[in-house]
Amino acid sequence: MRLSVYYYNFAESEMHSWKMPCTSLKIDWVLLASTLFFCYNKIGLSFPKMTIRSYLWGMRLCTLAALSALGLVVFFVNPAADGLLGQVIFFASLFFFITGIATLFLFWLRRNFSRSGELEISIGISFRQGVLIALAVCALFLLQGFRLLVWWDGGIVVVGVLLIELWFLSR
Repeated sequence: MRLSVYYYNFAESEMHSWKMPCTSLKIDWVLLASTLFFCYNKIGLSFPKMTIRSYLWGMRLCTLAALSALGLVVFFVNPAADGLLGQVIFFASLFFFITGIATLFLFWLRRNFSRSGELEISIGISFRQGVLIALAVCALFLLQGFRLLVWWDGGIVVVGVLLIELWFLSR
């Protein structure tokens, strides 16, 4: 079976055909989907914008999924027996849960107590700060897991996150 993919070369303003032998139908669909996506973007069409409401509902659902994953990990994974994989799954689910909660909370604060009406910018800032808070909490948990957490190490982590945020705000 041979797959013929037709694509439009914008530099030469002509249509080309690319034929390749395919070994499975899965490769055909992946190639076709990637070609259509490339042509879709090359023509100048864009995907519809995500509204704030749909973003918030997606963030809530992802946070709920991360909470469920964290609950399952806490109840069913033994970090002593499962080793590194159990710890990686725990920290990943903790990171995603804290990112979601912090993003939603920070956006709620900005929406209710901010005077500016630029909610699209507030979402990006809230997400960035939520990720930084989640990184700090996971770093603190990791230090505690190695029994290295003392107040000055925690302070260094917090100051590091604050410096990263100040760097983003200064750009």
